[in-house]
Amino acid sequence: MRRRVLRGTTADEDGNVTMEEEAVFGEMLPMAAGDERCGGLVIVQGKRVSKAGTLPAKHVRYPASSSTSGREAGASRQTYLNAYQPLFAGELKTPLSEFPRLHLDARKIVARARRSRLFPGGLCNLGSGISTGISRV
Repeated sequence: MRRRVLRGTTADEDGNVTMEEEAVFGEMLPMAAGDERCGGLVIVQGKRVSKAGTLPAKHVRYPASSSTSGREAGASRQTYLNAYQPLFAGELKTPLSEFPRLHLDARKIVARARRSRLFPGGLCNLGSGISTGISRV
């Protein structure tokens, strides 16, 4: 039997999960749904557990199902390096003035070239490495 572990912020007794303090949702929700559909078990680790029916419906990121099991984990790290950071959860924005300017070097030139390929409505993975410079130019 496949098992998938999700991290959530609040889970209710029925297995509905909110993720308001999570940094990234990624592909964990579709993967968990696929595992469930194939007879797997989804285990949710939550910061807290609430009574059934008390979560606001519009905050539920993963709905309850017959194969969802939850447990309270208490405080845990938001990322492997950090405890909870409101910036990572999208609750606050960093002012642009706090981002250091890039020095004119090969990385900045490549970032400018890639930025020039962007168009309105297009998608860009800013990920890590040299591509992180795109958002800064």
